[in-house]
Amino acid sequence: MITCFEVIEHVKNSRKVINEIYQNLKPGGIIFITTPNRYFLSFPRLLSGKKRPSFHIKEYSPGELKAIKQDAGFYKNKSKGFGAWIPDFLVRKLLCVSNYLGKIGLNYGFFCIGIKRV
Repeated sequence: MITCFEVIEHVKNSRKVINEIYQNLKPGGIIFITTPNRYFLSFPRLLSGKKRPSFHIKEYSPGELKAIKQDAGFYKNKSKGFGAWIPDFLVRKLLCVSNYLGKIGLNYGFFCIGIKRV
């Protein structure tokens, strides 16, 4: 398994990084990526008018990252959101709320997994 936690949004050529990860995995190996959700709507971003933090080169939606992983050769691509714009204590109490927010793109971030073909 190769993990890439909160990194992919900081690199210029994410396709190259994902391809390198694919090349370094053994057949059946797993990639596990976490990254902020490009579609996350936060009040500070809305108020400031900024699209993304200046230290992020590119932010991704789950679909965009899935496409990059598929192009590299990964299969069984799955994504799931985490975090939300509502207080964490409510998310913990109502996990279905967090899952719903992920479906409509309002989770703070998401994780993706993919498996290298055997």
